Amino acid sequence: MFEDRYIRPLAELFQKLGYERGLVVYGVDGVDEISNVGATRIAELSRDVIHEYIVKPEDLGIKRSSPSDIQATTRETSISDFLRVLYGKDTGPKLDLVAVNVAGALYVAGKAKSIRDGIDPAVSLIKSGKAAEKFEEYIRGQGDYARLTQWKSRAGI
Repeated sequence: MFEDRYIRPLAELFQKLGYERGLVVYGVDGVDEISNVGATRIAELSRDVIHEYIVKPEDLGIKRSSPSDIQATTRETSISDFLRVLYGKDTGPKLDLVAVNVAGALYVAGKAKSIRDGIDPAVSLIKSGKAAEKFEEYIRGQGDYARLTQWKSRAGI
């Protein structure tokens, strides 16, 4: 979520819409995802209850990063950073940021007992190449694979 004040109302809306499980997150450093820079406020919803809590990078077993470690200043940089993480070329704070958010998805999907327990499987999916393989499969079916090849080249992949 891009603003702290909308976390609970959005979780309540998802609940009313019949969502069985979900996380609405706000990184207090201003990111709209689970943060590896600072604390993250989370509204976890199930069919019957919304539980609000705060996690810090250290609670999730990842190193705290600085904003400059994960910042992308242009659209092109952001795309290159994403591809470098996905293809296992970036193993630093940007990988941690992706992993902690994939871990959140694994947790919501019931594939991990907690966000923290989802981090190792998330990193394994990336490092094994399975995440990149699925991404390429998707691009082949839905997108422009030649363009992905160009972007990979720009990113040094």
